[in-house]
Amino acid sequence: MDDRKKPRLGTVQETLLIPPYARAADYRKEHAPLRDALAEEIVASIDYDFGRFAVLPSLTGALLRTPPGRT
Repeated sequence: MDDRKKPRLGTVQETLLIPPYARAADYRKEHAPLRDALAEEIVASIDYDFGRFAVLPSLTGALLRTPPGRT
């Protein structure tokens, strides 16, 4: 059974998913500077096509501008 949550978001609200996705993508890298495990858990719990954010040229900038989370 898939327990992931399916959000219903508008275009503006979708942009709020970019920072946690950037942190989760960073977490998956071998030499990640932040290693935010909580962001990875949050992104994994949401039923959303995050792949559209993977090609954003500003993803690294979004990662660096977000405040540190709990790990």
